[in-house]
Formats: sequence, C-alpha cells, structure tokens
Amino acid sequence: MLSFSWGGAATLVALAHQPRRIERAVISSFSPVINAHMLDYLERGVDYLGQRDGDRVGHLVNSTIGKHLPSLFKRFNYRHVSSLAEHEYGQMHFHISDVLHSDRQCYLNAAKKINVPVLFLNGEWDEYTAAEDARLFGNHVAQSTFTTLQATGHFLDMEHKAACRDSQNALLGFLKPAQQTSRTRYSFVQDQHAFAI
Repeated sequence: MLSFSWGGAATLVALAHQPRRIERAVISSFSPVINAHMLDYLERGVDYLGQRDGDRVGHLVNSTIGKHLPSLFKRFNYRHVSSLAEHEYGQMHFHISDVLHSDRQCYLNAAKKINVPVLFLNGEWDEYTAAEDARLFGNHVAQSTFTTLQATGHFLDMEHKAACRDSQNALLGFLKPAQQTSRTRYSFVQDQHAFAI
C-alpha cells in the first residue's frame, strides 16, 4: 500500500485492521503533528475552499506545499486546482475541516495495531510534514522504517530528477522482495507490485 500526504491517516487506520493481503506499506509526506506551517496552510485552505475561490486555492498550494515543484508542474497544478468543480471544492473543504477538528490520537492508537512493515518517507525540506515529526511514528508502529529524501519538499519525486531516482530507490528497496526459491526446481521472482493510492 502506498499513500501520500493526508492519505496517511486513512492508511494507518486501514492497516490497523490488519488486512491479510497487504504485506508492506509506504506512507509518504505525512506526520502525526500539525505544526505551525501545516496549521496555517490548512486554515487558509479551508477559508478559500469555503469561499470556492479556486484562484486563491491554486496559489496557496503552489506557494506552500508545492513551493519546490518545477515551474511547469506549478502551472499545471494551478490550472487544475483553480478550475475544479464546485462539488470538488466542497469535498476538499469537508476533508480539511475534518482534519483540523479530528482527534489525531485515533490514528496514533490505530498505528499500534499495525502488524506489517511500514516505511515513512519524507522530504528534507518539507516543513509541513517534517521528517523529524514523522519519526514519532516509531513510538507507535512496531515495524517502522524512516527515510528522508535529501533536497526535496512535500511532493518528493515530482520536484526534480534526483528526487525521483532517490524516491524510486527507497520504494523499491523497501517493497521489492528478495529472490525467493521454491521447493521445486523452478524459482520465482516477483518483479511487479500493485500499489493502492
């Protein structure tokens, strides 16, 4: 399983149910702390979304969590975020309001029930979901591993080629199983993984 940003909260709760088919999980750009940077971003976001002000939402994303994205990505990101349908802004408003008022202790409690290895992947420059804050999950997830991608922010592998390479190496190093040999004369190596986002 692979999640990004606030999808990490739902992923932790899902993993706490110990689904048999999930053997490993990667939670990227997520931490158990809503720090001052994230709080400011969420509060402004919920305000702009409540007003259905796509222009301000687009600029907010690019000037905060997206500030390390290449300019081309920022242009496409702005174009997409600023032109969503009204019901999509409503859904985002509901989700961010829920995050602001939710009991974060619930996903920390859920994390204690996780029985599979989990890699927490954060960017060195991400001040919204800081790598040092993500390491607090080590107190809750028994089989936790932490990787900080150098010279990256919140969007990790989309920010530059080296970050893409480093992210891929971290993911595959964690997810790709070692070659397995069977009891028969044939050996099987799994070389593809299904990701749920």
